[in-house]
Amino acid sequence: MYEVIFDGHGYAPERSSSFVRFIVNVDRERRRLVVGYLDDLLNPSTDTALARDVLAAFTLSRLRQIAEASPDAFSVYTVEGLPITLDRDDARDAFASLEKRCTWKVAIADAPFCAVPAPSDDSARLVDGAHLAPTTPSLCASCSIPDASLRCSALIHPQVTAVRTDEGGVVQRVATEVYCAVGESPGNGAECAVGGNDCWRLSWLPTTREPDALAPQAIHEALDFLALQWKATLNHELFVGVPIEALGGLAAPVIDRDDFKSRISDLAAVIERMLSGATKPASTPDDEWRGSLNRVEAALRDAGIDPPVAAIRALRDVVAVRTGFQHPGSRDLGSLLTKLGISVPVINWGHAWRVVQSRVAEAITELRVTLRDH
Repeated sequence: MYEVIFDGHGYAPERSSSFVRFIVNVDRERRRLVVGYLDDLLNPSTDTALARDVLAAFTLSRLRQIAEASPDAFSVYTVEGLPITLDRDDARDAFASLEKRCTWKVAIADAPFCAVPAPSDDSARLVDGAHLAPTTPSLCASCSIPDASLRCSALIHPQVTAVRTDEGGVVQRVATEVYCAVGESPGNGAECAVGGNDCWRLSWLPTTREPDALAPQAIHEALDFLALQWKATLNHELFVGVPIEALGGLAAPVIDRDDFKSRISDLAAVIERMLSGATKPASTPDDEWRGSLNRVEAALRDAGIDPPVAAIRALRDVVAVRTGFQHPGSRDLGSLLTKLGISVPVINWGHAWRVVQSRVAEAITELRVTLRDH
């Protein structure tokens, strides 16, 4: 774990066996001098406090980049030699996107939602299996939870509720509860930011590796290999009448929720064509032949092959998620997505699809190897 600790004593890198700690210079006089330079560089009317926040966010971001690229750098650089600079282009980029960033804000169909509504928040609703409350940039700006780039890492488990006018309109979102991971008193969280409470800190784990990116046609190819192995082992076709559009859809990119929903639907359509129209073995009861994956399991058992339980379960989970999307407001969708290894609420649908691709490719491969090794 990496940490940046706010203590006002300048840069003093420390090392231990479990994490790297960086103590950040928070000398207010020197910071004001730098902010004054930024103020003149950008716009005479720029708010100094805002400029200070932008500078702090940029510096912390650069610290994090250096730490992850080369943790040992902090054991050799002096205060003057630490390679953190803010040039004209950096400053303009920083000020170009001043909308408040929040760890607990998610976008669904381009609409922002608060992911931590309090139990008392009557504006919350069930979306994709998670309780979310609609919000706007102005409502987020009025909330006391600090911007994500400045927020103390010890601020956890916030709960936020809507404040309404007498007419019922939502005019503000207010933090009603905030916890501190190191046992301090966070209040409503407003001072849990750079320049606020002296106990401020930034902690993070090294960046986790994304699921291996598969080629767009990877699942299609895996299904082809499975079909060939099935035919070679059991002497009949696995897929019958698979819709061409479903196969083509599997290679399409995923950008947003609608894309993900379409890809899941395409994948489920292919799965549901397994052994469609195949003749039921005489020894198999009728109820065990209903549903494509039930047919697959029954056909394997009839051939004396033990079905790969985990692989079949993963494919069932895909079909279940498709069904969950077909029933808006389903309370089961969140748990179904979680079964596939997708965190809820979903923030990055492209990442979610890569998780599904990886799980399904593994399942198809396991099924093919089971057939091959029989």
